[in-house]
Amino acid sequence: MKKTILLSILAFVLGAFSFLSVIYIQAPIQRLLTSSNFFYKINSLFLMALLYGLISAIIQRSFTLISASFSNTYALAGFLSGLGFGLVESIYFIYPYIANFGVKFLLSFDFFSRILSTIFHASCTGIVMIGIYEKKFALYFIPIVLIHTTIAGLSVFSQTAKIMEISFFIISFIVTIVLFVYFMFISNKMKIVLKGE
Repeated sequence: MKKTILLSILAFVLGAFSFLSVIYIQAPIQRLLTSSNFFYKINSLFLMALLYGLISAIIQRSFTLISASFSNTYALAGFLSGLGFGLVESIYFIYPYIANFGVKFLLSFDFFSRILSTIFHASCTGIVMIGIYEKKFALYFIPIVLIHTTIAGLSVFSQTAKIMEISFFIISFIVTIVLFVYFMFISNKMKIVLKGE
């Protein structure tokens, strides 16, 4: 039991460190693409947002899965790894706002969006880890990557004012709650969560 707790903590800590993949791998790849002629030849904001989101989804889910795989649990390790990633991501993006606006930022729309994002990452990684447990990795990974790609792509649209920010928040809220409830449902159905049992 003590080993399981320590390995669960490890999944959370490694998930938190996996956020570095965004800074050192994901962002440079996205910058490289956005500065290339190919990106502008596409001439479609929809396809650009989709490509941007796909890169985000594959890198973030891959690194949180790697972080979770060192633990001896599946659902819990996946959830904690995604939670660690989401918390560090939120702190990274929230800190400048708190520095500028102070504590009142904690009551803002953006702050609640970051909380949703953290739950989203935790649920996504937890679901895929259950897929690994059930030996149906692709069946779980591909839909999660598609959902993540869609949400990340929509965030690009919301930043370019193509859709209203409130619409994006509502869609993100619904998707995150559905994923979280689905994760809780399928993780409770698991009779065995320890590797090798």
